[in-house]
Amino acid sequence: MFAAMEAKLVQMQETMYSISRTLQHPGLQIGDRAPVSYGSQRSHSIAQDEFGSTPDSLPYEPGPAAPIDHNISYTFCGGDPPAAVVMSTVKTFFLYCHNQPYCFFQPAHFQQRIAGNVVPDHLLFAILAHASRFSIEPYYQGRQRELAEKFANRSWNAIVSQIFSGTKTMSLVTLQSIGLLSIFDYTAGKKRHGSAWVKIGLAVKLAQEMRLMMEPNSTIPTIDAEECRRTFWTFYLLDRLVSCSRAKPPAILEGSCLLQLPCDEALWAAGQAIKTQRLENLASRDLLEPAEVTPFAVVVLASYVLSRCAQYMLQDYNIRSKELLWSPQSDHTSIAGDLAYLESHFDMDCGTEHMMTKICQGASTIDQSRAGPMVFARALVYLGRCLLHHPFLLRRRLLACNVTAPAKFLSRSFDLCRTYAVQLTQLMSEASRAGCIVLTSFYGYSAVVAGGIHVLNTHNQQAHIAEEAGLNLSICEVLLDTVSTYWVNVGSMQEALRVFSAHGFDYCFLNDVSHTELALSAEAMETLWSVVDYSAMSSISHPKPPVTTNLFDVSNNNQWFDLFNSAGYLDNETLPGLRETNG
Repeated sequence: MFAAMEAKLVQMQETMYSISRTLQHPGLQIGDRAPVSYGSQRSHSIAQDEFGSTPDSLPYEPGPAAPIDHNISYTFCGGDPPAAVVMSTVKTFFLYCHNQPYCFFQPAHFQQRIAGNVVPDHLLFAILAHASRFSIEPYYQGRQRELAEKFANRSWNAIVSQIFSGTKTMSLVTLQSIGLLSIFDYTAGKKRHGSAWVKIGLAVKLAQEMRLMMEPNSTIPTIDAEECRRTFWTFYLLDRLVSCSRAKPPAILEGSCLLQLPCDEALWAAGQAIKTQRLENLASRDLLEPAEVTPFAVVVLASYVLSRCAQYMLQDYNIRSKELLWSPQSDHTSIAGDLAYLESHFDMDCGTEHMMTKICQGASTIDQSRAGPMVFARALVYLGRCLLHHPFLLRRRLLACNVTAPAKFLSRSFDLCRTYAVQLTQLMSEASRAGCIVLTSFYGYSAVVAGGIHVLNTHNQQAHIAEEAGLNLSICEVLLDTVSTYWVNVGSMQEALRVFSAHGFDYCFLNDVSHTELALSAEAMETLWSVVDYSAMSSISHPKPPVTTNLFDVSNNNQWFDLFNSAGYLDNETLPGLRETNG
């Protein structure tokens, strides 16, 4: 068995290396069925005013559905980056970022908007900031991170100068840009992490101001109405994922989500209206048959349950509850039931081969826009199980409730945690080997959580469990090594797991059901938090013990204070004019 697992590890290493090489060469082979193809020349104008919509009007003026004239002269902020680079990067965005897991745009419709000169610069800059990390263009070589930050800053500056000037009103495309920038900042490491929280909160409030949590007005064309829904559900998903942290409760209430779940990609592209279910159908256990629920909708459902896990295990939700965790009436049991319902309803226990058959649907290549959500939804469910039964988090919960759990409950929980950590690791490994793109930054968080559980089990007294854990830990390390080349925060995660692994023996008692205490130093507790707290591991270079914060010291909040007026967010060419204005 272990020889087979070692072979899997070698194959995983080769696969991740081939993915990395694929991104460096023009001949894309990773299921290269790109949703849309772009030419090298496009027309674009920054003079188009896309602001000024109202909740009952179109979120933007749709471009003409006419063939694109490749002879049109293209200018984009003085031609830097060149037109061919811009359009190549947009294509890369739809291959590597669309539905991975966020979804703002319908690819063909977005192409029409580019042809119709209605895509504002701030949106293109936000797209370039995201997709340049995956680009094969020589223009980016050796300076991807530098240019990505430059694009993100220019996008934010354009938004601030127009929206917060008091002369413009919000539109859907501006909201989409803010969403992309908040994702960029969250994954860009400690330097930009604080500003990410501001932008996420801003995006959520603006989305609510535009009433995106409600069904779009019936006068809006079907394809635009679905884009409004997708934009809201993307913010909902982002809000749920970043809440996998201490003291980071979600900002969107489930009860306020009064719109239907995303429809099928093909129906969206065709502009066909269809009624789907709502989030509330999960709680009532009356979801449609799996074939009638779209992959992106399953991601939304899985993120809802994952967020329940995070609030309960990471944020001490309902900590004063008198219900015993193993009671049928407890929140712990209820959350486990939701996870089990999703697993069984969507057949998530099936093997990788069966899953890939469903993804490909008879095609010879992988549709990444469909594969991405299907793999990601399964990963969220497995991750939720890992958090719900994590030895450290479970012991904290029991300690706070001042109860001693039966040894049978602990033993079963720890076994479930180990089982799902293995399943999560194998899912990411096998999906990658099958040709799915497993490069989103949240997979880094998943790999650290699973990897931390493997570390605890590498010291198991049963040799077969210890060896299995060691091999799966190696798979997590390989995945982190690859994904960290594209996302700054995953590099921080990689370091957190490395430090925890080096001291793993000190924490192996957490898996011992006979051990009933959790007497740890502040530094040891912080080390344990560093492999389960998404925000902490995304914003530090290595685990550190908590420090006392001076509430009157604003030195650590400069990135928030300067968010709307900071030289750090301005390009060099903008500074001279500001210096003259400000004296």
